[in-house]
Amino acid sequence: MEIITVHTSTGDVLKKYRSHTHLTQAQLAEEMGVTKNTYYNWENDKASPSIHQLRYLCKKFGIPAHEILGLPAADNLLEDEDRLLEVYRVLTPSGKRLATRLLSQVRENEEEESIKAIASVSFKNIGLSEWVWAAGVGCGKPDSAFYSDSTLVRKNHVNEKADIIIRISGDSMEPTFHNGDSVYVREISYVPDPDSVVIAIYDGSECIIKRVGSDRMLHSDNPALPFPPMYPDNNVKIMGQVLGKVHEEDFFSKEELSLLTEENQEEIRAFRKLHNIYD
Repeated sequence: MEIITVHTSTGDVLKKYRSHTHLTQAQLAEEMGVTKNTYYNWENDKASPSIHQLRYLCKKFGIPAHEILGLPAADNLLEDEDRLLEVYRVLTPSGKRLATRLLSQVRENEEEESIKAIASVSFKNIGLSEWVWAAGVGCGKPDSAFYSDSTLVRKNHVNEKADIIIRISGDSMEPTFHNGDSVYVREISYVPDPDSVVIAIYDGSECIIKRVGSDRMLHSDNPALPFPPMYPDNNVKIMGQVLGKVHEEDFFSKEELSLLTEENQEEIRAFRKLHNIYD
């Protein structure tokens, strides 16, 4: 079998070695007990196999884990790895067998602990929007659905009532929100209490994020960039209430997200179907 020495992603490696087995994506997915769409997402780097699935694929293709994961090969070991390899090389055959069993047990124990830890995490399904909401005079509304994708985030007191994450462009909501910030939004269609921050569409095409004033009008937070006086009337459609900022630590790592996605496929599929999100 050909050995890959350079690759750009896990998906590329899976695609390369699957072709050597003469299996289709559907056939390999059925063999592994996953959906064709799940395997398709692996080869297109939209998701990653779980630890146990990676182990199966390594055995199936007859390749070491570093080939799939893009880790250093044996000729580029870290210092600790090099020391372990030196010790291993001088062991007797029985000692090598014992060391292999012990290391395998340690690895399995760590994998089980990782799975237990991630399974206990409180998570939330949430939508993602490709629309950009202007902290300024407005961004054009794209010809696409409000929900363009979805993901899982760590559940917290800010996002527990949120439905979707949107991105801000512009400086008129400083210092509360800055250009490039992403925020959690709860979908509503009414004008909330004064001092609430809302996202809205006005004139049927402009996406904005503004604060509701005591006069029930929409205002910028940045006095240097005032917003033209506008009541949330027939020309303004309130789309949601902003609950707070999205922080980097709210998202799961690629490995954690893969495990959570694999364990909660039905719930994720139902959420995406509800909001007409399709791959």
